[in-house]
Amino acid sequence: MPEFIYNFIDFWKGDGGRIVFLVFKISAIAISAIMLYFIIFFLRHSKYLWNLDLYKETIRMSAAPKGKISKKWHEVLSRMNMPEETSRKMAIVEADILVDSVLKILGFSGETLNEKIEKITSIQLKSINDLKMAHAVRKDILYNPDYEVSPEIAKETIDRYEKVLREIDVL
Repeated sequence: MPEFIYNFIDFWKGDGGRIVFLVFKISAIAISAIMLYFIIFFLRHSKYLWNLDLYKETIRMSAAPKGKISKKWHEVLSRMNMPEETSRKMAIVEADILVDSVLKILGFSGETLNEKIEKITSIQLKSINDLKMAHAVRKDILYNPDYEVSPEIAKETIDRYEKVLREIDVL
């Protein structure tokens, strides 16, 4: 075998080769860290990533067509307009369940609506505060049996849920 091959192999086995590999490893780690930083930076500042139009398109193509959601929403509204307080409470609970199922279809993560709400930002959903307030009323209904729902509170809460559903473009 020619001597330059032996010299080449000896170089990589010796201190010179170890130094070259060390420099290569450090460079690769540094470049990877820089690239990871830029990926995270651009993902966080990208308007495209948080564009609600993408979610709207997803709901249009999803298993819950707009017509079915609209039908359920009309059932909620008719229940809300009944004179009994229990009907108004049921309408709020049903509206909450409907919004939860829509957000689940859109791909928002979380087991409960409360977990989904915690993860949603105002960039993703401008009416997130309305959803938080409406969901708080729903919590009061379920966890406080003495909680009274006046027609005004019911209308305000249902209007908040409707605002969310209209923003998502399912109504």
